[in-house]
Amino acid sequence: MPFRDGVFDVVVANHSFKHFEELELMLKELGRVVKPDGAIFASVPDANTMTARIYRWPG
Repeated sequence: MPFRDGVFDVVVANHSFKHFEELELMLKELGRVVKPDGAIFASVPDANTMTARIYRWPG
């Protein structure tokens, strides 16, 4: 990523892991750009959650 090391307080990776071919490299990059005392929020899709079921509700 075109950012300096340790520049972000928070990095959010919301439902994005499945889009990366080199997952280990992507995780290293997230760790590189977040500040040492920062946070990384990562989530993956879960078809069993209530919100996922509502989102996929036949319309």
